[in-house]
Order: sequence, then structure tokens, then C-alpha cells
Amino acid sequence: MSIVQKAAAAVYLYVFSVIVSADTLAYVDQPPISSVMESDGSELCNTARLNRDDKMRNDPRIANEFPLHLHKPSSCFTPDENLLFIANIEAQKTLGPNAPWYSKLKEEVRGRVKKACDVLGYKNSEVSRAYDHCLESRYEELVSPHVDKYERETDNYLNKRQQIANSLMVRCDASLSVKRHRLPKEMRFPVAWYNADSRSVPEWLMEEKLEDDEWLENLHKMKLDDIMAEVMGKDCPGEMIYWVTYQ
Repeated sequence: MSIVQKAAAAVYLYVFSVIVSADTLAYVDQPPISSVMESDGSELCNTARLNRDDKMRNDPRIANEFPLHLHKPSSCFTPDENLLFIANIEAQKTLGPNAPWYSKLKEEVRGRVKKACDVLGYKNSEVSRAYDHCLESRYEELVSPHVDKYERETDNYLNKRQQIANSLMVRCDASLSVKRHRLPKEMRFPVAWYNADSRSVPEWLMEEKLEDDEWLENLHKMKLDDIMAEVMGKDCPGEMIYWVTYQ
């Protein structure tokens, strides 16, 4: 960015500080919360709740195909419920994959079983699935002795994931309480529901970023989640910034 452009940004900062307070943020019209929340008794929400409950209880590899704050079923849950769900996903990143030895074992067994069934000459036909039966039965025979160990490790993993997720939620909530003064006073939560384009940014943030050419060039694209990420990103990792609330 040229010296002229930086000077212009500095002028903008000065004008901004005169016209509005450092913590004021302009908003576009936002829908009321009641229009954001999906009916809790709808078929969509019932299915979403059942699926999420199963993942939280039993799935050591929770994954989001789409960002949760852009996914319609997220409106079936309270912000705290969504925050806990995202916290579990972040906890998985801390723990790493569950029982990687088991995945490797199953892959190796599949390869060995296929070779064995090929050598033995098993084939499927219109009246027989001898080859498939060979694959299934020999795979089960070789993997089953390790299932109990895997299930014990998975139970421990799920418990640890929940503990870490709870700690992440506490840290995120506490951080928002401490750092709320660094966010726009009129900011509404959760950001997932009120992520309006920002027509102004806090003065302290402008001062910090005045030498950051790339940031200044993208200033016109600034949204509330960008400000949240600047302030809360370390304490509320991932999509947690979208679902933490302030009371």
C-alpha cells in the first residue's frame, strides 16, 4: 500500500474517532431471533437432534460437511448447544484421531483377506456369493479379537473429548466476559445470527492494523466475525466465535 493510501487510512481513522465512539459499530437490519430459530418440534429438527445426539455419544470422528453457522439445521439448536458441538470438534483436533492403530489394522486385514480369497479361487455367481462370504467371514475372524480393545479406547476418547470440549466452552465464555470491551458496544450475539457487514471498526483495531497493507485493502469486506476472530480467535477456536453469547 502506498504512503498516500496509508495516509488516507489514517484520516479515515481520525474521522471515525470523531464521529463515532471506538466501540460503536453500524449494523444493517437483522431478523429477530424468533425468525432465526427453527421450530423445535419440526421433522427437520427432530432428525437433526437425533443425528447430533448419536454423534456426540458414539462417534469419535465428528465432522462438518458445511460450516455450522451456514447450515440450516443449526437453527434447531440453542447457541449453547451449537457451541458445545463445535467445541467437541475442536477437542478432536487437540486429541488427534481415535485409535489410529485400529484403522491401520482393518486396512491391512482387508488386503490380506482379499489375497487369500483370490488364491483360494472363490468367486461369486448368480446363485452363490462365495467370494463375498469369504471376504466377510475371514475379515471378521481376524478383526474380532481386537474389537474389545478398540471399544475401550473409544469410550475413553469420547470421555476425554467431552472434558476438553467443556473446558473450551468455559474458556471461551470467560474470554468474552473479559474482552467484551474490545468489541463494539452494540454488537449482538451469537454472531452466527447477526453477522452483518461492518461499516466501521473499533479504533484500537484500526491502529493495530494501520501497517498491514493486506488488511487495509480488505477493510471494505469486514464483517463482525472478522472482528470476533481478531479479539477472540485464540480462546474460541474454529466456529466457536459464532456461537458464544454474552449476558
